[in-house]
Formats: sequence, structure tokens, C-alpha cells
Amino acid sequence: MGLIDQGKAVEAIELFRAALTSPDPYVRWAGIKGCGEARDEQSIRSLIDFLGRDAPDLGDTDQRRIAVWALAKFGFERVVPLIKSDSRLVETLFAEDIADLLGELGDSRGLGLLTQLLARNERTVTLWASLSAAKIGGSSLPVIEECLAGNPSIEATFYLLDALSKIGTPSALALRQRFILGSQYGEIRAMV
Repeated sequence: MGLIDQGKAVEAIELFRAALTSPDPYVRWAGIKGCGEARDEQSIRSLIDFLGRDAPDLGDTDQRRIAVWALAKFGFERVVPLIKSDSRLVETLFAEDIADLLGELGDSRGLGLLTQLLARNERTVTLWASLSAAKIGGSSLPVIEECLAGNPSIEATFYLLDALSKIGTPSALALRQRFILGSQYGEIRAMV
């Protein structure tokens, strides 16, 4: 970790690349972070491979979360074309991580993919996609509106309304109020 903290990630890249295959989950975590800090183009595919895989809980993080963070360092153009064509996108854990990554990237060009993920109406994918919509901000309002108009599950509705609260602009709050008042769920309407 000291190599990362001292800003020497680029000089230590061989060490970080080797750490990606370590049997020790803490060493792998540090390798993932180091490759992201160094923006090591050669490690992008390896970092993507950490997405959607079971990962040991390391306290307040895990390898999937740090891989998302590391991949976001490369930017939208470098990462999103690779994940859009990944066959694992149909898998729930991978889709969760992609939803998280879109928020970390914070780029409105990811809204099309975010819309696809929300349309799945899977609880955990919707949770991460809603958080990402909030991070992307006001440009995600049409995506959230479209999803809410499709009468998603009550959980998905709560997640999307929370995203609108987090965005917090007058138009986001007006949209939130409209969907609360018109909700098919009494628990949602009671939020007024």
C-alpha cells in the first residue's frame, strides 16, 4: 500500500500485475488498486475479470468494489466498449458491478446501458443502477422516469425515488412527487 500512497504506482506496475493472481485476497486487492492508480492499460481485461465474481469480504470493501473503482480510472471510452460486449452481462453479479461502474464513471453516455440494466427489474441490479443514476445526476431523469412509468416492483420504486431525492434538483423532486402521488403502492403514496 505504501507504493500507492507515495504516488509510485507506475514504477511498481510489475508488482501490482503480479499481485492480481496472488492467493491472498488482500494482496489481490492492493494489486487491483495499484493497477487502477497507475492506469495500466495492460491490466484492464484482468480488472474486468474481477467483476461479477464472488469476492471475500475485506471489511468495508471487496475485490469487486475496488475493481469497479480501478476501472473507472480509465474512463468511459476505454472501458465501456469492452463491457458492453461481455457475455457475462446477463449474470446478476456482473450486471450489479457494471451498474456500479457506470455511476463511478459518471458519464451520461452510459445511460443507454443503465436503462437496459434497470429494465431487468432485478433487486440488486436496480439498487446499484439507481445509485449510479443519482451519481450521473440530472441527465438521468428521463431514464428514471421511463423506469418508474413501467410500474416496477415496490423495492425498485423506492430505489428510484431515492435516486431522485439524491439528485435533488427542482425537476428531480417534482418528478419524485408526481410518482409518489400516482404510485400503485400504498406504502409509496404514504410518503407524502
